[in-house]
Amino acid sequence: MVFIKQPFAPQIIFEICNKLEYPMHEKHIRILAVVATFASICMYTSYIFQIQENLAGHKASPIQPLCAAINCTLWVVYGLFKTPRDLPVAIANAPGIVLGKHRVHGLAHITGGGLPENLPRAYGKGLTAVVDTSTFPLPPLLGAILEHVQKDECYGTFNMGIGFILIAPPGEADALIATLKAHGEDARIIGRMEAGDAPLRLQ
Repeated sequence: MVFIKQPFAPQIIFEICNKLEYPMHEKHIRILAVVATFASICMYTSYIFQIQENLAGHKASPIQPLCAAINCTLWVVYGLFKTPRDLPVAIANAPGIVLGKHRVHGLAHITGGGLPENLPRAYGKGLTAVVDTSTFPLPPLLGAILEHVQKDECYGTFNMGIGFILIAPPGEADALIATLKAHGEDARIIGRMEAGDAPLRLQ
């Protein structure tokens, strides 16, 4: 499992927008829209093969992540070069460029309810997320609260400084962290997934 403090897409998009001066010609935008729509169809169709491979117990195919990365890249370009710019489209698709490059099995936005309520939503029954609480620093205020409140209660109320968690295969972790850090994110491995009945175990 890899955590990042804040979603990074809006910052990247706004930095790119500040560097763009010449919008794309309207004819090119129309062509791009058609190509991007076709890429979207390919991306969603590729999920069929992904599901078939998973049901058969085989390793996931790289087709789906590749289609996702291509599709999201096209829509980001469309949103940035369209006149006027369509920033919501660009921002919504920007994470897919990064995540499509890597195999990611689950995503969890850690909000109210902390890890116990939010992280298990990213995976099914029969799995346990083992989180090593020594792998990430606590914000000073939450560290002070933890001195007077039981650990399980504190982690079940606050996000403890973890804004977002990605669940990825062990072989993808280092490359995924490198990509996130290249975009200015504080990312690190904070745990692992195991077979088990308890949704979450804190260490």
